[in-house]
Amino acid sequence: MARTAQIVMGSEESYEGLKESAQKGDADWWSCGKDTKKGDLLFFYFKKPKSEIVALATASDKRRPDNKWGHRVGIKDVELIEPPITLKQMRKAFPNWGWLKRTRNLTYLDETKVSKLLKLANRKGKQTAEPTVRITAAGAGFGTPEQNRVVEKAACKAIYEHFEAIGFKLVSRESEKVGYDFDARRNGEELHIEVKGISGSVRKFIITEKEVKCARTDSKFRLAVVTEATASNRKIKIFKQKEFLKFFELKAIAYSAEDKSGFSS
Repeated sequence: MARTAQIVMGSEESYEGLKESAQKGDADWWSCGKDTKKGDLLFFYFKKPKSEIVALATASDKRRPDNKWGHRVGIKDVELIEPPITLKQMRKAFPNWGWLKRTRNLTYLDETKVSKLLKLANRKGKQTAEPTVRITAAGAGFGTPEQNRVVEKAACKAIYEHFEAIGFKLVSRESEKVGYDFDARRNGEELHIEVKGISGSVRKFIITEKEVKCARTDSKFRLAVVTEATASNRKIKIFKQKEFLKFFELKAIAYSAEDKSGFSS
């Protein structure tokens, strides 16, 4: 894997602080292994009040020495797992995993364990085929292609259901690349909706030049942002054209370069 993953330990006293970080999107720090690097995936295991993995997060920097804990690291994008992954579930999924016999200290994870734990993290009564993608950096387009597809699919479904519930009829324009995802019509009213799905709680995403042009020229443009898109407690925020242009800072992260000098190699 490009990054390491580990199970880190939590105490009953630190549980409320972890929940607060998840709810507010605040950065925090946590005890970690000595080989922890920026971008590593962390699973949070608590023995009390119950023995279960309760959250996921990403290491925001490299580990630092700590007199009390040995090593610690900054954490970001904390996401609570609902429902948590119980010790019983893990023992069933990993019958030969020795760490599960005592669960006293943190442990590093191989790719197989990470994959299975991510599937368990996304389960609702039974294991789903799609892995959770709530571990990506900050927003749409910043994860792997597979993760981005899952987030986008979940966000579009949520927005479709949201507008249908308030009387709009939606038609997808995604394949036409017109600068937005849906036409939405209700009693003569028409909106052009661009959907952005985000795995975490920070409204940060990739937006194309055509989508920005649409936002600047089309008064019917609406930006529909779905944060925590793959979670049951996802949040939807609709921005009108002027609100998007006022509140969002646009930064170039890539350019297309074409040689027009006419010189051959």
